[in-house]
Amino acid sequence: MRQLYDDSMFSEDQQSSAKERRRTRIATCLAGAFVLSVLLLTEFRGALWPDGSLEQQPSADLSDEPIISPVESLFAKHRATEPTYPLPSFIAEQLPSGSYQNVRAQLIRNTVSAVEAGNRLALAQSLALLGAATLAENDLASSRVYLDEALEVYELEDDQIGIGSVELLRSRVESVARENARDAASAHDVIQISAWMIVKQRFYDAEESIQSAIAENLRLDRYGAAAAGYEMLERGYASVGDTFAAAEAAIQAVRLHAASGRVQQAQTIAQRLQANGLGWAETEQLQRDIDRAAADYTRSVHEIRRAQDYEHLYRRLLAAGDPVQAWQFRAKANDSLALASKRAMHRRQTGIVALLYNSNQNRRAASESLERARAIFSNQSRNDVLEHIDRAQYQIW
Repeated sequence: MRQLYDDSMFSEDQQSSAKERRRTRIATCLAGAFVLSVLLLTEFRGALWPDGSLEQQPSADLSDEPIISPVESLFAKHRATEPTYPLPSFIAEQLPSGSYQNVRAQLIRNTVSAVEAGNRLALAQSLALLGAATLAENDLASSRVYLDEALEVYELEDDQIGIGSVELLRSRVESVARENARDAASAHDVIQISAWMIVKQRFYDAEESIQSAIAENLRLDRYGAAAAGYEMLERGYASVGDTFAAAEAAIQAVRLHAASGRVQQAQTIAQRLQANGLGWAETEQLQRDIDRAAADYTRSVHEIRRAQDYEHLYRRLLAAGDPVQAWQFRAKANDSLALASKRAMHRRQTGIVALLYNSNQNRRAASESLERARAIFSNQSRNDVLEHIDRAQYQIW
């Protein structure tokens, strides 16, 4: 990893003053330790690092050591564990090709057809593939639902290979959830420590890491956290007098807030931009962007509620013994969700501490699913799958 701090970044006076460098290093470490201590209570240690340990403490003699950014070290610690294991090839090969929405729609149709034909094994296979497809899209909540349903059908049919395959997918869902918790926590720490670095006039040392944290939050569909990252960039650019870059970062924050239903926050930032000298034409365009994003969000929420109504009908009809009509409504629910934006679907986010706490349960659930899959594929003498399970087990920590 590139070191954000080295001797060339300091003035001659700073280089000649070991005392000043020692003070800077200690202040940096204390700030990082403060943020991490809030997030990493004793029971959460294993949720971030493989060995359950925190960052190495500085040595007593700091005068000849390069100063490493705590921002960069957060990413370096986690990235060293990648890449994670992929889906088993015999499962991945069964997924249809095409965009995620098309694949999901096709698998839903296959599921409806299987229900209409009364083919329970075909139903279980379609549900398992739906779980794999939604897992590939990082839609873990939907993946859990589909895989639990597939497992129930396979258990009714006593299909051991099917049960083992679903357990492999379930372990992957829980492992990804744990990875996502660590990534979200690292990105959160970056933003918090960057605030301290800006106060200390070290924004350019943190700029790249803030941008990485924003990208990570967008990947995780944590749009509120990504918007907070853009606001931190605005603050940083403003601290160094780069008003143009500050305005660009603020505009990105406005668009994210508006598209996620936080119109009041978007309007507050827009008003601040106007007070800081944003031109009339740019202000009008930004207001149109806010109105358009708010309208899209409202439409998306309407589609989500429509999908929820279809889901309620699905459950009622299923309980009444009419699975064919029930699955027709479930297909309609999927069609409605396809029209909703991801920002609307992920408008509520779990807090970082809760994510880390829950990730311990994710680890236990992943291990339990892998052990059940191991027992099944050992009886079937599937050595290729057992090798995959060994790699998967190594990734769960």
